[in-house]
Amino acid sequence: MMTYTNNGPEAANNSTLTDNLVYSNSAIADTVSFVSCTATGGAVCPSTGLTNKTYASGASTTRNIYNAAVVPIWPSGGTITITYDILSVPSGTSCAVATFTRTNTASYTPVAGLVDTLSTNNSQAVVQTVKCTDIAVNKSINDTTAMPNQALTYTIDVTNSGQSTATNFPFVDPLPDGFIYSSATCTVVTG
Repeated sequence: MMTYTNNGPEAANNSTLTDNLVYSNSAIADTVSFVSCTATGGAVCPSTGLTNKTYASGASTTRNIYNAAVVPIWPSGGTITITYDILSVPSGTSCAVATFTRTNTASYTPVAGLVDTLSTNNSQAVVQTVKCTDIAVNKSINDTTAMPNQALTYTIDVTNSGQSTATNFPFVDPLPDGFIYSSATCTVVTG
């Protein structure tokens, strides 16, 4: 979420908003989903430039979230808040890099002819450390030479050796044809 405020003293109508991501590694795929734009203090959200985008792994390390998003009406004291979700998916060896960051820089460019009395606050950058998960699955069976109607026990170990906690991770283990499900237990081991 980025919030832009016109601190005045003049209106900044038709000024441009930009937001870019710069990665320290290009082996990342991104899906940028525009969520909302809200305006207060008489300002009006841009009508163009705020869209969903997808960047493939290996794309440039600089990715434009929105560019040339023109604010049609932006009086002194007005704010524009733009919200979007970014799903970043590392690929290849990108998570093996010790320091993996992305810098998100939001900026404002005044319309031609508008004098900005304090241009040092027209851009703001936030550096984020990207952490990866490393999910491994191991499956074993208690008897590899089972007889018909013999109960079998499958043990499935799922391990995250990555730097980040995995949440809502989908996992599916369908039974082979001819097997009947009996019961299951789950044990969480941490550390």
